[in-house]
This record gives sequence, structure tokens and C-alpha cells, in this order.
Amino acid sequence: MRPMTDIEIRGIIFDGIVAGTDTTANTISYIIYYLAHNPDVKKKMLDEIDRIFQGDKTRPITENDLNNLKYCEAIAKEVSRIFSVVNSLPRCLERPEEIAGYQWPANTHVRINIDAIHHNSEYWEEPEKFNPDRWLDEGFEPKKNSFIAFGKDSTGVER
Repeated sequence: MRPMTDIEIRGIIFDGIVAGTDTTANTISYIIYYLAHNPDVKKKMLDEIDRIFQGDKTRPITENDLNNLKYCEAIAKEVSRIFSVVNSLPRCLERPEEIAGYQWPANTHVRINIDAIHHNSEYWEEPEKFNPDRWLDEGFEPKKNSFIAFGKDSTGVER
């Protein structure tokens, strides 16, 4: 394997910066959109922030604060479910597999459609509805592999 050129290195760095800022900006835009269209959700979010920060919104945010912002986390998860920053994941089958009733040989390249999974009524009740409260329901846990916010590596570990 040859060393990378300066142009290749710059290209990879640029891709990383653009990928990180673009996806974050899009997610924040969708959060603002849903808060603007759901004043009840916005009120619950602001109430939680007021409760956690007790009126002092100028102090630094701590890890404990982040761990206690459950409703804010639910909003972020719900927006990520409805508008995934990653719409599909490429995979290469390591061994022959049956998928959707078809036999696929090893080394077949496939794409996992995350958007379809996140909007599938077999996994989600009212999948088209923006409902951050679903994440806070007692005992709620998404079915295995039904929520893939940022993608997973080939071993199934979320990135």
C-alpha cells in the first residue's frame, strides 16, 4: 500500500469536517422545525431545562445535566428516527444469507435502508407521527436494530 498524497489527506479531512457539520446542522434544523410545529413539546422541553438549570442558564453544562435532560434526549432521538442523518448502510455479506426469501451468496454487497426501518409500523407505533414521549414510556425499548441513528459498524456497534 502506498502512502497517501497531501491532496488525498486534505480530501479526507475536508470530507470529515463537512460530514460532521452538515449532519449536525440538518438535525438541529429538524429539531427547530418540530419544536415550532409542536408547541406542547417545546413547552415540555423548556420546562425540563428550567428545572435542571434552576433559572441559571449561564453556568457551564455538566455531564450530570446532560444525563438529566431526558426529554431533550427524547426529542433528539425522535428527530433522528424520523429524519435519519444516515439513510442507508452498505454491507458485504460474509457468508451466504437468506434475505426477504432470496438466497444471496457470500461477498454480495447490500444496503440497509435505515429510513424504511425507522418508518416501519412493525417496529414503531404510528411511525410517521412525531412523538418524543414514546422514548419515555415505561418499559419502552426499541426492537433490536429498529433504531440506527448514526449507523453501526459491521459488528453491530453503534457509531
